[in-house]
Amino acid sequence: MKKILVIFTQPIENNTSSMIRCRNIISILPEIGCKVVCYAPHPDVNSMYYDEKTEIADTIIVRRYGRGSLQIKNTLKEADSVKKKILTGIYSVYKKIDLFGSSICYIKYKDSIIREILNEKYDMILSFSDPKSAHILAGACKKKKKDLFYVQQWGDPLTEDITSKTLIPKWIRHFIEAQLLKSADRVYYVSPLTCQNQKKQFKKYVEKMYFIPTPCEKKSYPDCKNRKITIGYLGSYNLIARDIRPFYNAACECEECDFLIVGDSDLQLKDTDNVRVVQRVPQKELENYLENLDILVCLLNSSGTQIPGKIYNYAGTNKEILVIEDGEYGAQIREFFEQYNRYTFVRNSKEAIKKVLKAYVKNGIPARQCIEAFDAKHIAAKLIEN
Repeated sequence: MKKILVIFTQPIENNTSSMIRCRNIISILPEIGCKVVCYAPHPDVNSMYYDEKTEIADTIIVRRYGRGSLQIKNTLKEADSVKKKILTGIYSVYKKIDLFGSSICYIKYKDSIIREILNEKYDMILSFSDPKSAHILAGACKKKKKDLFYVQQWGDPLTEDITSKTLIPKWIRHFIEAQLLKSADRVYYVSPLTCQNQKKQFKKYVEKMYFIPTPCEKKSYPDCKNRKITIGYLGSYNLIARDIRPFYNAACECEECDFLIVGDSDLQLKDTDNVRVVQRVPQKELENYLENLDILVCLLNSSGTQIPGKIYNYAGTNKEILVIEDGEYGAQIREFFEQYNRYTFVRNSKEAIKKVLKAYVKNGIPARQCIEAFDAKHIAAKLIEN
């Protein structure tokens, strides 16, 4: 039996797209004959991402470290006016040079984790991002246990992360990323385009870089009984990453359908007669929304090579998936996914989206089936090959 050490710097209960991807993988590992030990921070039960109903299989050992996330905003609220001004200034400066987010605070626990694992036998170590700080922590473990085969899986790259607002020069970010890649024996990316781009950026590590898709969870839903076709976007839509405005504007003008938008954002969209806008909700509530949607929307990023996880996740359902193509790599992403004959694609413009919506009303919704291409068991088995 292969014994695998997994390193997280995000609570395993969080319902972010990256943690959903990670859970889909590690939950399968015991089924294919592996013993799994995960190190993860204690959850912050007040976090908007925390879901107390997240279930972790009894076959997975979860060891906790830390005392929850760094709560800078709470500290600011509790501080007096003078201290608040000082802390606010420090925090604003830190945010301008931040590369790893608040999860960087967990690196200080590396020595205690290393002490625990030094006298234990493992065959492999896995680290998943985001957060990217997981690769720092796992790299420190690899340095002390050199016989471990170390596999990294990356969501977003570090240097080319489109959501990063850091002022740190690109060459420094490139150097830091190279140091993280150096410690791994194999590196996987969840986008084929990102993998190609990373091979160009880090030619020294080309031989250990591979693409592996995000695994999906298979779910077949009964037909919805909605009075009108109901279409939903479920997920974050901060403008720095995705532009939902053309879809929203098209929805407002397509009264033949009902629309639901659920997620956190820096935009302030308003409800209309046929469009309902809801802030981020717990996973269980999100699942209830999903069950009652006829069509699921996936909005591609405005720039970069990364692919939103939901384009994979939704492929495991029998629902129609409308993918809104955007960004300079949108056509290439479309070309890659069209091979599966599973999605409907449309450019991210109001008029193009309206045309597709009208077609749904006129012609009906195409019949869709779960596909095997992103099966979690196959992907997990590939990930732990060595």
